[in-house]
Amino acid sequence: MIVNPNTGKAYRLDYFKDYARGKPCQVRIAAECGHACSSDETVVLAHITLKGARGVSIKVNDLLGAWACDTCHSLIDRRLPPVVGSHAARIMGSGGPDAFQLYLRCAHYDGMARTIDWLVADGVLAYEDLERFAA
Repeated sequence: MIVNPNTGKAYRLDYFKDYARGKPCQVRIAAECGHACSSDETVVLAHITLKGARGVSIKVNDLLGAWACDTCHSLIDRRLPPVVGSHAARIMGSGGPDAFQLYLRCAHYDGMARTIDWLVADGVLAYEDLERFAA
């Protein structure tokens, strides 16, 4: 986990989270699971799961997240199952829950890459800002 050496806590970049509001979902997994993406007004920064760097009420730093609508966020967090007969349900049926979890994780990581690309393109995240995350 990348931590602030002064506080020992993960870096929080509130402007990243605030900037997500009203943006289009970058995870885009809902249709693959037989659902429709929620409206852009429901989009939030959904932190990735990183083994060894997250626990109950502990999240990774705010750079490690993707803009996700409520539906996609619910799928990632397993609060919403895929619709029977959907592409994701077939993956789950043929490869089991581990294959489906990997499928969701890949979609979340792809969304994180698209989110970071968008932040750089909009000038919200500059390469110079990344120095604070360097070890």
